[in-house]
Amino acid sequence: MSFYRQFLFEGVIPFWLEHGIDRVRGGLLTCMDEAGKLISSEKFAWSQGRGIWTFAAIHRRLSPDPQLLEIAVQTAEFCLAHAIQADGRVCFRMSRSGEVLEGHTSVYADLFLAYGLNELYLATGTQHYRDTALRLFRQSAAEITQPYFKTIAPYALPSGTAWVHGPPMIALETANELLEGGAERDLIDFVDWALERIMVHHRRPEWKTLLEHLGPADEFVDTPEGRAVVPGHTIESMWFVIHAATRRNRPDLVQQAIEAIRWMLEAGWDAEFGGIFLGLDARGHQPPWYANADKKLWWVHCEAIYALALCGSLRPEPWVDEWSGRVLDWSLAHHGDGRGEWTQRLDREGKPIKELIALPVKDPFHLPRALTLSIQLLSHTHPYVR
Repeated sequence: MSFYRQFLFEGVIPFWLEHGIDRVRGGLLTCMDEAGKLISSEKFAWSQGRGIWTFAAIHRRLSPDPQLLEIAVQTAEFCLAHAIQADGRVCFRMSRSGEVLEGHTSVYADLFLAYGLNELYLATGTQHYRDTALRLFRQSAAEITQPYFKTIAPYALPSGTAWVHGPPMIALETANELLEGGAERDLIDFVDWALERIMVHHRRPEWKTLLEHLGPADEFVDTPEGRAVVPGHTIESMWFVIHAATRRNRPDLVQQAIEAIRWMLEAGWDAEFGGIFLGLDARGHQPPWYANADKKLWWVHCEAIYALALCGSLRPEPWVDEWSGRVLDWSLAHHGDGRGEWTQRLDREGKPIKELIALPVKDPFHLPRALTLSIQLLSHTHPYVR
C-alpha cells in the first residue's frame, strides 16, 4: 500500500497539478502529450467529468485536501455553466472558454459527468450536484435500455448489431455509485437490469469471453464486429459488476465476474511480448475487428491492477497473486515506474507510440482511480469490501 500511496501522492497528483489545471478559465486541460505539454486547449466533457470524480474521490476517500476539492468544484462549476446544453444533455467538446464545439454525441459524456458530480456531492453535501447527477443519469438510462442506441461517440454502432456493451457497463458503475447517496428505486432497478444485460447476454461462458456487440435479440452475430472482444473493457466491467453485485447480495455474479476476469487475462495476454492486447476476436479470426487490437494501452493495465486486487481480497488464490505480479511488473517496466503519470499508448512490443487512439486526451482518471481504489482495499476502507 505504501508504494501505491507514494505513486499517487508523489507522482500522479503532482503531474496533474503542474500540467492539467486551467486556473484561468476553469476546468481541466487534458489534450496534452505524455510529458504534459498542451497540444490543444479544447476541453472534452468526458474528461472533465472523470477529473471531477478523481479529485473529489482522493479528497473524500484518502486524504482531505482543500486544493484537490477546489479543483473538483471549479471543474464542476465550469461544466454546469458550459457543458450542459439547453436540452439538458451534455456536449462532447468545448473550447477552452466553454464554447460548445461539438454537441451531444455521446452518452458517455453525460454518464461521466454524473459520476463525477455524485462523488463531489458525497464530498461536499452540495445538493445541486446530486440533483444534476440524477437528472443526467435518468435521461441516459431511458435511452440505454433500448436496442439500436447509437449516441456513443467516439465510437459507433457497428452494422448488423443492436446492443453495445459499453453503455450499460458505464451506466452500471454510475448507478451503483449514485446509490451511495440515496437508495432510489429506479437506480436499484437499473442496476439489476444492467447486471442481467452484461452477465446474461454479453457474457458468454461457453466461449469464456464477453462480446462487445450483439444482435437485436441478443444473438451472436458471426461477423468481425459481432466477434469483437475487448479484454480491458471486460476486466473493468467485471469489477463494476463485483461492486454492484455485492450491494445487491448476488454472490453468484461476484463469482462469475471473477471467473471472467481470469478468462480475459489468459486470452488477452501477449505470450511473446507481454502485456494485454487491446482487442481480440472471440473465435480467433485474424485480424480482430477492433482498431489497434495489438496495441498495449495504459487504461487496460490500470483496470487489471485494481480488478486483481479486488479478486485477491475476495478470493485469494494462487492464480490471482501470479497475475497481479505479472501485470504490475509489466506495467511498471513499460508504462512508467511509479514516479509520475503513465505513458498511455504502446505498440505490441511495449514501445511508446504517438498514434491517436479514441480521443486526443490524457485524462486524470484510470491510473489515479485504480490507485485510489486499491489503497482503499489495502487499508480496509473500501465501500464494498472490508
